[in-house]
Amino acid sequence: MQGDLKSNFKTMANTLNKYVESKDLNYIEQIEKQFESLFNAEVVKLWAYDDKNEMLHLIESGDQEAVSLVPSLTKQAITGKSSVISNHSTSDKYYTPEIDNPLELKVKALMIFPIIKGKRVIGVLRIWRGLKQKKIFTRKDESILKSFMPLLTKLVVCEKMEKEEIIAFTDDTKENKVVSDTKPVVAPETKDIPSKVSDEFTALEKKFDETLEELEFYRKNEAVYKTKIDKSQSELKKSEEKCKQIETSALELSSEIQAYQSQIKELTTQLEILKEDHEHLKHELKEANKSNNVQNIKEEKLKRSLIENKRLGKLDQNIEFILEEVHHLFEKNEYAYMLFELLVFSIASRKGMEDLEETLRKTKLVPDMLEGYYFNGNLKVHNEKCMIQDFVKSIEKYKHNIFPEMMDFNIVVENEIPASLVFDAPKIQSIFLHLLMDLYQFAEHSKPVNIHFAYKNKFLTIEIGSTVYQKNSLFKSVLKQMKLTGNEKGRHGLQLSIKLIKRLKGEIESVYEDEYYKFVFSVPAQVIKI
Repeated sequence: MQGDLKSNFKTMANTLNKYVESKDLNYIEQIEKQFESLFNAEVVKLWAYDDKNEMLHLIESGDQEAVSLVPSLTKQAITGKSSVISNHSTSDKYYTPEIDNPLELKVKALMIFPIIKGKRVIGVLRIWRGLKQKKIFTRKDESILKSFMPLLTKLVVCEKMEKEEIIAFTDDTKENKVVSDTKPVVAPETKDIPSKVSDEFTALEKKFDETLEELEFYRKNEAVYKTKIDKSQSELKKSEEKCKQIETSALELSSEIQAYQSQIKELTTQLEILKEDHEHLKHELKEANKSNNVQNIKEEKLKRSLIENKRLGKLDQNIEFILEEVHHLFEKNEYAYMLFELLVFSIASRKGMEDLEETLRKTKLVPDMLEGYYFNGNLKVHNEKCMIQDFVKSIEKYKHNIFPEMMDFNIVVENEIPASLVFDAPKIQSIFLHLLMDLYQFAEHSKPVNIHFAYKNKFLTIEIGSTVYQKNSLFKSVLKQMKLTGNEKGRHGLQLSIKLIKRLKGEIESVYEDEYYKFVFSVPAQVIKI
């Protein structure tokens, strides 16, 4: 660690210890200001990360920021457990302002650094450069920030940094003395290798950073330098070849690096010996924090459970609640509200439901609604980007919210399916709901419902099937049908699905084999090109 970095590390470590002793958040702001000065940044902020609830907490104020599964640069850094550098943030397709820029700064460049303890991400340091800072972030900045990882880890967990630890990370003389005392077995001719490797890497990194800055210059002045594009591309290819040569050189030097890694392990062992006297107290502190966290988590889960039970209880216990929730939607149409109230009370009553079904069977209301809504242009196809894992989670909710009597949903997603596809996700969710309602009439509820996703030739293919209840009279009539026509009596869910799939220009068929009945349907889907 070089001069000014050592000085910054010591200053920040002392500030960290003052923060741990006093819990004064002003010390957090002082550390952030020191990072701003070190990296010539406009703003630097430190968040703690709760991986269970996917929440970021701004340490200096305690404000929360949801991360969830929203595609963003911050999510990439947390998931990949590696730094993310974006030197043109606002034009980056993964840049999401509400997640990546919650402070609403005028951002030019952004570096997101995950703080890792063990195998878990426990925090995030974000560095913003605005329009006044002309420099871009480089991998050298990332390398410098990695040297502060021990300090950042203790800052997030609110632990003091012992004097011996500060010396171990900053005092080169101390490190050399420990190495000489331990007398590691190193051949004399390899003593100069570390400095040689470091110099070569520093020179290569500098050259690589210069190449990136030159490329940035050409991008900004594209209109002026159109005649030099070919030359720039040629130079870029040479730079890429140079980078490959750097990687090859790094692989060749890996054997020498492993020798020095053994020395680092010896130094780590000595550091553990120095910390042995403090371990007992730290262990008690961690156990106390753990018990408090467990208690808080249990209380939070109990609160959420009470809320969910209130909203998702039996229908006949929540009718008044439902009517109160939707009353404002029908303020301008009293007759529509009366019809909705009638339907809700009918569904809650077995006799009322039978009367409602009998009335629908005697009328052409359902076929007329299907024909008008799904075939006469009122239904619009709306394709948009959708993450497959998000779509699968929305289907899994049907099991808990609509079909709790079914044993389980066994969902399989083939590895060949891209992470993101473009398709009409809401309508396919409706197709799922209608087919499950149809299958629910004659499926064996003690058996799992198998759902399989596949993607081939620009079509998303989905299978939904389960073991059937053979004594069901409706199922016997289904077996008499050779193919799906869309006019099956008593199967409104299937009729809706067929019309929806046709609207999406897809196909559907049913298969029965060995007491197992399934639907197979395909709809067009496109791959997002990154």
